[in-house]
Amino acid sequence: MTAQPILETLAKEFSTDVPSMQAVFEMLDAGLSAPFIGRFRRGRTGAMSEVHVRRVALRREELQELDRRRGTVLRSMERIEGISEKALDEVRQCMDRFELEDLYVPYRRPEPEVQLAMDRGLGALADLIVKPMPKEERVAGEAVEAAEEAAVEEAAVGEAAVEAPRAEESAAEESPAADVPAEEPSTEAVAEESQQEGPKAEEPVAEAPVADAADSADSADSTGDADAADHAAPGESEASSEDNTPSAQPEPLVMTAELSKLCEPFVNPDKGVHTDVEALAGAIRILSDRIGRDSRLRGHVRRIMRKKGILRIKPIVDEKKAGRHKNLLKVKAPLRQLQGHRLTAIRQAQKERIVNTFVELDPKEVIQRVRASMGKHTRPEFEALLNDVARKALRQRLLPVVEADIRLEMKERGDAEALRFLAAHLRQILLTPFFGRLPVVGMDVSAKGDMAFAFLDMHGNLTAEARVEVGEKDDATLGAELVALLEANGPEAIAVGSGKSARAAGQKIRAALRAVNSEVPVMVVNDAGATSYANGQLAREELAEVAVPIRLAITMGRRLQDPMGEFLKVDSKQLSLGAEQRLVSKANLRRALDEAVASAIAFVGCDFDTAPRSVILNLPGLTPESAKNLADKRDAGEIESREQIRADGILTEAEWTSVAAFLRIRQSSEPLDRTSLHPEQYALARQLLESAGGSVEETLGRPGGTKGLRRQSFEVDEFTWRDLMRELSFPGRDPRGRNRVPAYISDDTDPVRLQKGRVLEGIVTNVASFGAFIDVGTKQDAMIHISELASRYVRDARELLSIGATTRARIVDGSSARMALSLKDVPAPERDGGGGGSHRGGARRGGSRRARGGRRGEPREDAQPKGPAGRIYRRDGAAGASTRSGGARRGGPRRGGADRFDRGERVDLSKLNSAAETPANNPFASFFKKDQKEQPKPAAPKAPKAPKAQEAPQAPKEEPKTEAPAE
Repeated sequence: MTAQPILETLAKEFSTDVPSMQAVFEMLDAGLSAPFIGRFRRGRTGAMSEVHVRRVALRREELQELDRRRGTVLRSMERIEGISEKALDEVRQCMDRFELEDLYVPYRRPEPEVQLAMDRGLGALADLIVKPMPKEERVAGEAVEAAEEAAVEEAAVGEAAVEAPRAEESAAEESPAADVPAEEPSTEAVAEESQQEGPKAEEPVAEAPVADAADSADSADSTGDADAADHAAPGESEASSEDNTPSAQPEPLVMTAELSKLCEPFVNPDKGVHTDVEALAGAIRILSDRIGRDSRLRGHVRRIMRKKGILRIKPIVDEKKAGRHKNLLKVKAPLRQLQGHRLTAIRQAQKERIVNTFVELDPKEVIQRVRASMGKHTRPEFEALLNDVARKALRQRLLPVVEADIRLEMKERGDAEALRFLAAHLRQILLTPFFGRLPVVGMDVSAKGDMAFAFLDMHGNLTAEARVEVGEKDDATLGAELVALLEANGPEAIAVGSGKSARAAGQKIRAALRAVNSEVPVMVVNDAGATSYANGQLAREELAEVAVPIRLAITMGRRLQDPMGEFLKVDSKQLSLGAEQRLVSKANLRRALDEAVASAIAFVGCDFDTAPRSVILNLPGLTPESAKNLADKRDAGEIESREQIRADGILTEAEWTSVAAFLRIRQSSEPLDRTSLHPEQYALARQLLESAGGSVEETLGRPGGTKGLRRQSFEVDEFTWRDLMRELSFPGRDPRGRNRVPAYISDDTDPVRLQKGRVLEGIVTNVASFGAFIDVGTKQDAMIHISELASRYVRDARELLSIGATTRARIVDGSSARMALSLKDVPAPERDGGGGGSHRGGARRGGSRRARGGRRGEPREDAQPKGPAGRIYRRDGAAGASTRSGGARRGGPRRGGADRFDRGERVDLSKLNSAAETPANNPFASFFKKDQKEQPKPAAPKAPKAPKAQEAPQAPKEEPKTEAPAE
């Protein structure tokens, strides 16, 4: 049960109401997963998404930890005699961890030196130093000061009136007489007399204990020393007597007569106080401790440091040895402007012992508040002492503590940004576009350059393996050997890794196939963690009879077919996510990566009958034991529907509720089990389809089957309605992109043709933080800088692109050695007019340039129907739903009969094809013949030209008459 203050705090932070927040907590406590709550319970949670639900759960854990700490603090404070109920109420209502510690600090046991001073009875001396003046005395003092100011002004006016008519010489002689008006030497005269009478008071002995304490504190905290050194400007003037602002530069204390007289009663050798200097030093310790324990003052200094603090970096090594951290050596930025990725980079540099960091705050921003915390209307003779106490307390007791809190906040901010990026990068890898269930061949290259091939069928099973020794074979010889293997097994594509050696081997394979006119494409896939998998326990169990090189080739091919299933076989930390994973805590990293995996699987779902075992083991909302039990039952063929999983007790009720919608069972007798709808939505889905005039079997997946339905008629929220319409129109659609074979350009393409603005297709071969590298067919990969990825701000390129994805980019600079591309303002691909035809200017959908299937030109028996531009229609909706069957157009022939060209084409393809078969095919021949036939008719148009030439001079005469009214 969540406490009411936590509910109210979270509802305020997430801008929602308390009942919605209470509903989220109830569902989380019931064992429901965040993906389920974010997708199917948005009506109860105030439209919270999955990401918001996870943030709420994490924030609740933090507040519950704060609640446990609050209980400890309250138990400790309640044992103190005389504690006020107001102090306890402040602790009970506090919802900030730093503020809670600030409220508890005044009731902690003080430091030994402070406690010793209090035991000696010097607390009363500290009270006398900060004791305010009586009101009568204060009013009298103010009247005296006003009279003195008036006298000074009158003297100045009289002096100006007397000196005006005189010459400069007489004015110089008589000016001392005009300056005589009396000033009572109250403070300075008494100070001089006290210094003469008491020679011991001239020595700044009272400063010695405080100075020693300051030195020890500065040696213990290097930051305080750095702050004191930086804040003491060389030309900074001391505070004047009129302006009581304490100076940032410490001043040596002088024992005045007033201080000596005040400390004399507290000198007691029996208690260890031998001189008035020792008594004053003890009182200063007590005053400094009181300033450091002021909870409101600590909170104020912390807020000011957050707002106006500055982070300065000091290099430890030479600039030449800084390497990639060179741009951090001169960083000096406000704390509120530092972004998470910059803080992560600074922490990385600190870990490598490249730089040191200092948090600075100008004392002028807070010194007035620190001085005011000791009281107002204090005696003027103690003002210098109190200013010095305020400065030293700020430097030694406030800034070090507050700086530690600020550093902790910056670390957490950097960790949160690092975890967010790692989760986004992992999600991008898992959602890499898939090639589909097509036969492919994976390739692995050895250290000698020899190649190992693994031929896979459409289900990813190994059908054949081969090894090719490259040696010094030329392209034609190697191409002939490769073509023989490819024609024997009929793969649709060759999958090679993204590593350096694999990429070089892929270029060699591409050149060899080009030499023998083979059009089997070479596709690049992400090989992160492949070696770890091939040599791990899981690969030894799955591919026990296969050597390691063939295992690597198999995983390359499977990563082309279905990347998610293969990446989940590898520990997420081994997928080269980034250096940030070495800076955050292992527990937080594991939590963030597990949440990213669960979110990606919930987003895609899985075809339960054919999904890899690794996907089922990582389904959201399942414990490892339940997931393993479910996978074993699936492998044994004992599950035929979603309801059977519930009836057989394979999962608990909460687990079944969380995971049922993410399991698509295509062999189920229930048609809705093939969709991503939850079983609790089946009744509503049937009602919708019956209202549209059809049954589930007839209408499910048919375009336009839900046409005419209105959400208001069924009282369904907007989010649920959107999900229903999508699933009923495209049941079981895979939301991932469909990878395709790009239209590479030739390596010997004329640079003149690589003009700015031309659109190219390629495969992402590598992604870094600053950009991505694209294989467009040339020897050297093109590059997309991070600034050209999108029109919005992109923090890291790895959040948008993944290795192996096919992309279309626009040329920015084609004349440089490495072509520069851009993803901004890339025009949409052109669609071809006919059902088959060329793919010029368009995106080729799944499959190679040759006929899909076995050898060139042999049609496949199970070939899927194609639509416009070669688009392949899938039942699961990955490439769209089919609207044509067998070439017949649904809804009857077009209007206008057979005279209209199909699909609105403006030319007759049959005439063009017949003209192309003639021996002399000249597209301009008919045009010139037409002109020749019309050649004898030029006399007719020439006849009227003569009168036009004669009437030409008459036109200007008529123009003024017609244009005059207009003008």
